[in-house]
Amino acid sequence: MIQRMIIAAVLTFAASCITLMAQAGNRVQKALAGEAGERLYADVMMVPRASMDSADLFVSFRVAHDALTFTRVTDMLNNAGNYSAEFTLSVEVRDSIGVIRSRVRFKDTAYVNSYEESIDRAAMHHGSCRVGLAPGTYRVILETLSQRDANKRSVTLSPISFTPRSKTLKATGFIGLERKQGASWTIEPLVFNRTVPFGSKTCTAVFITADSGGATYDYTIRQMPYGPKDIRWWIDADYSGTVRSRADVTIRGQFESNRAAQLVLEQTPGSGMPMVMIPIDAPQLVPGNYLVRIVRKGGKDTIEFPFQVQWEFIPQSLRTLRYAIDALVYVCPEDQLDSLKEGSDVQNRERLMSWWRRMDPTPVTAYNERLAEYYTRVDHASIAFSSVIEPDGVFTDRGKVYILFGRPTKIDKKLSRSGASVETWTYRSGVRKTYEFEVSTDGVYRLKTITDTR
Repeated sequence: MIQRMIIAAVLTFAASCITLMAQAGNRVQKALAGEAGERLYADVMMVPRASMDSADLFVSFRVAHDALTFTRVTDMLNNAGNYSAEFTLSVEVRDSIGVIRSRVRFKDTAYVNSYEESIDRAAMHHGSCRVGLAPGTYRVILETLSQRDANKRSVTLSPISFTPRSKTLKATGFIGLERKQGASWTIEPLVFNRTVPFGSKTCTAVFITADSGGATYDYTIRQMPYGPKDIRWWIDADYSGTVRSRADVTIRGQFESNRAAQLVLEQTPGSGMPMVMIPIDAPQLVPGNYLVRIVRKGGKDTIEFPFQVQWEFIPQSLRTLRYAIDALVYVCPEDQLDSLKEGSDVQNRERLMSWWRRMDPTPVTAYNERLAEYYTRVDHASIAFSSVIEPDGVFTDRGKVYILFGRPTKIDKKLSRSGASVETWTYRSGVRKTYEFEVSTDGVYRLKTITDTR
């Protein structure tokens, strides 16, 4: 029975992950990048004006719903949402010697339709603003202002420069998702403080240049070395190429109060702004630190642009190596499980990721839907099925079934003839089984019967 259960579990788990492949894009787009736990995140981009003697600094931000205080909307004429949260955001721009060059303070309101949305860690409210600046190097500081100190959030961004007298590259680059619509198109940022969400589509990095006649640039995108405690993923994603600068496109920034700023490009032969556009093959990039290096052919002028690929809502169970290995007990043969614990932490991390790489339903991309779903289930089981007797719900009977088959179609609770409590899980798709758990006097759920779902 146990062997048949494990075989059925593996087949069902594989099938569920194929379905998850279609859902992964939406999930990744919803979970925009940032450090785990960051509830205020922001990014800036510098866009030179047509005169090339000044620039617009566009500040994009996001604030997590669970960092705001939502209250029920009582105004019957307000149909924006059932719950609202008002907050004030301060944007301060300082020059290289610390002098404040601009300070913007504006009020905003986030709306949601349900209480669950107001506490969703992955739900974000977005916005952007614009500041005009002369040439120079600037640092941007954002802070949410609230009467409750516990709700205050602040972030200081990396310095950004605009130097129109440079012979080639004029402004720090940025990365976004290119959306073409004929002669006019946009680049929408997926980057927050030079961070690309793990699993994003192919992105484009944009750099403003001074090569009005066009020039050739060699570029490399190199993954930086791992730190001693980093998760060591299964591939290195270094690659290089050559691009030509172009001067047939006008560039302008566009911002709105309820979304991130974006770059608008229009093809205008003979009157455009020189720029270099470099493809970033984000689907092939694993989480880590990267460096874009651009060198003008025939010269030494170079620019280096660091960025990160980050899995913001990475399952907590995957962060701790030994726990991540132990949690494989339901899908990994015992001899293989032991081999994952034989070496140093560095070796074991690499072995763990190699094991999961072999199980990847979409090996052409770096994002492994099966790994993500498995450890997401582990996270849920650890808490949802814990008790005083069994403090870690992963290693319980209910935890095992949940990790192998996911959320049941239906859960029923009743009393058996003997008077003991019984919980029944029914799966109407996939495994199509019904699992009956009996609750002992000390509160432990034990799997008693497995039957075919009718």
